[in-house]
Amino acid sequence: MDLGIVPDGAVLICNGIVREVGPSRRVENLGPARTAEIIDASGKIVMPGFVDPDAVLVHPSPAYKPGPNAQSDSPAEASLRTLSTKVLQGRAATTAADWVRNGVLSLGAHSGHALELREAVKILTVHRAIQTKQLRIRSIFSLRQPPGEQRDSAKLLADVVEKWLPAIRAKKLASIFEVTPDDDDSALGVDGARAAAVAAAQLGFSIRVRCTREPTPSVLQLAKEAGALGVVAPLPAPGSEHRWAQSPDSLQILTAAHGLGVPPADPSAVRRMLDNGCAVALGSAYRPLGQSSMNPQFLLHGASVRFGMAAEEAITAATWNSACSLRMSQSAGSIEPGKPADLVIVDAPDFRELTRRVGHNDVATVMRSGNVVYKRGAVA
Repeated sequence: MDLGIVPDGAVLICNGIVREVGPSRRVENLGPARTAEIIDASGKIVMPGFVDPDAVLVHPSPAYKPGPNAQSDSPAEASLRTLSTKVLQGRAATTAADWVRNGVLSLGAHSGHALELREAVKILTVHRAIQTKQLRIRSIFSLRQPPGEQRDSAKLLADVVEKWLPAIRAKKLASIFEVTPDDDDSALGVDGARAAAVAAAQLGFSIRVRCTREPTPSVLQLAKEAGALGVVAPLPAPGSEHRWAQSPDSLQILTAAHGLGVPPADPSAVRRMLDNGCAVALGSAYRPLGQSSMNPQFLLHGASVRFGMAAEEAITAATWNSACSLRMSQSAGSIEPGKPADLVIVDAPDFRELTRRVGHNDVATVMRSGNVVYKRGAVA
């Protein structure tokens, strides 16, 4: 896989847009370059900002249910209804800054913590409020069934189709609608999810499918019929990875919750998926409670060591493929003339080092639209 590496290269930025990319000798001789401010990245890697396609940006306050002893206390979620939009916005801005420090400049943020339409609107409103600050956010309206709650399938589907989707679309709060057809707690099921996806597509939503387990042929068929941008799913079971070759228009989005954080059952299945021509994107599945990481270098290391992906494949999965899974390839995922200059300068001499330094954050400088938004400082 070709990353388009330019040894001793340079990027010319004009008004926040990439003007030229190429060898330093050629770019430096261009007219606009003669008066440009120079940022020296000698000995470092200049790459597009990372894209995280699956994360939680706005979340409820963590609360703890006391157990018999301190070690058994378990985290739980407080209701979003009790938190003001201003509080949520301040917290989200702080979390967004953490992503930027890790080199992530584009984010697919979903409303999975919302248990009702009012909470979903509150989450998506916060996304829009900080859209122009640190991150390019692609908001995802994700349905979630409260655990253990029984709902009438027909009524839930009617609410989603007649109330929730039109309200979200009218307010322009999200452009992607995500369904989880195989969730045991979901009242919609595959048929209901298909009907909701059809209604959402007619309103102009792009569709994404989330699976709680290995997707069945009917779920993959739903994704294919809906033209899903991506399928968030666990690792394929041995022998089932060939199913993905039948859905070439969809990417599988592998996350830290689906194999990078724990030893996967069959890491070679991902290798076979790639060999069969299937596209894979990498996401953090970051959430405030539980085990997760927003550091792309952790994802790259896991993709290399656990999935057998080459460094080039892992980096592509964390940039270009992730951008495509969010329909953001026009503004993110690569360094090309005409695209916003969302760049990351990494303090490493070779791109392969990014997959080897697990837990490290080697990001030295981050630029959004040509402006430096983060620069690592010296230790006092």
